[in-house]
Amino acid sequence: MVGLLLAGTGGFIGSAARHLVRVGMQRFYPDERFPFATLFVNIAGCFLIGWLAGFIDVRGRMSENTRIFLMTGILGGFTTFSAFGYDAWALWREAAFGSAILYVVITIVVGLAAVRVGMTAAGMP
Repeated sequence: MVGLLLAGTGGFIGSAARHLVRVGMQRFYPDERFPFATLFVNIAGCFLIGWLAGFIDVRGRMSENTRIFLMTGILGGFTTFSAFGYDAWALWREAAFGSAILYVVITIVVGLAAVRVGMTAAGMP
């Protein structure tokens, strides 16, 4: 139950931060034909989850509750792309190259197809 509350609280913080980034970036990049804010959030989230994972690997000092709050909660709310990036890197690092490539390709291709199927299911031609 504690983990659920930590993940939920962190998720709120991460989602609010993502919203603030979007609002802030619209001031500098008002042209919404390119998703600058989403691109920034995805890259920043990947950097932050990589930094946290490296910090844990090097120093080995992070409680499970802190990890849930920061990685699952805040970064998960900020961008799920960071989790995707970390999972793909973890497979690559473990020399599971085929699995890493398959995971990336399936996530991107099937994810894009799922967006289209969802739009079709909603009635969009």
